[in-house]
Amino acid sequence: MCPGWHVDHTGIRLVCTYQGPGTEWLDAQDVDRRALPSIKAAFVQATPGEIVLLKGSLWQDNEAFGAVHRSPAPSAVPLRTLVTLDPLWDA
Repeated sequence: MCPGWHVDHTGIRLVCTYQGPGTEWLDAQDVDRRALPSIKAAFVQATPGEIVLLKGSLWQDNEAFGAVHRSPAPSAVPLRTLVTLDPLWDA
């Protein structure tokens, strides 16, 4: 679980939450990334079963624009079932 805002050091990552609250991400790319992980901003949250593709900092020409995302804060839901997949090829 990664509760602070961050960018993955990967090309791309598939994320799908099957149970519990979904991954949260910032829709805007003009985020002050120096303020991570504690930035305060409006976010989008995936619904259970929704597939999210997050470009990371290693995606070609994306070094400064990786998707800023985090795990949701723990809630009253006791379980969160999450699947993440990274490609085996270089982005």
